[in-house]
Amino acid sequence: MKSGNMNGGWERPTLTQVQIIQSLAEALSWFEKEIGWGVRPSELNHLTGRIGEL
Repeated sequence: MKSGNMNGGWERPTLTQVQIIQSLAEALSWFEKEIGWGVRPSELNHLTGRIGEL
């Protein structure tokens, strides 16, 4: 998606607050499931990283 910013560059589409909250809830749900399945938290960097981004 091309942006109208002053640099004429490309920007990442932004998420709405609702989308951010939904994404966070989904990531936390998966984190809880994987912990429940016995996966060590240190092996869940993909989820903890995403949670941190949100």
